[in-house]
Amino acid sequence: MPKRRPNGLNKSVPVFDGSAINPAIQAAETIVARQDKLPDGFTHRDVQRKGWTGLSDSDHVKAAIDELIAGGYLRESRTSTGGRPSFLYFWNPTVRNN
Repeated sequence: MPKRRPNGLNKSVPVFDGSAINPAIQAAETIVARQDKLPDGFTHRDVQRKGWTGLSDSDHVKAAIDELIAGGYLRESRTSTGGRPSFLYFWNPTVRNN
């Protein structure tokens, strides 16, 4: 039986219980389900530090965040820190669980 996908994520690849068809989408679904545990204005590292299943690797976190940006869940904001730029991610107010 297919899992219900959060509205807005890429619907071209189905996600089924117990199988990792697309790890980036499954990781994105994890972030959406646990968004109340992240601040509005979180970083890539904030997600990685949580140690959630499928999100402990930097590349997996990046892929999941990219899916959420593409689906309209997140907005990316680049901040200049004097060195390498930093990115903050803000929830779309229409999908925020408050």
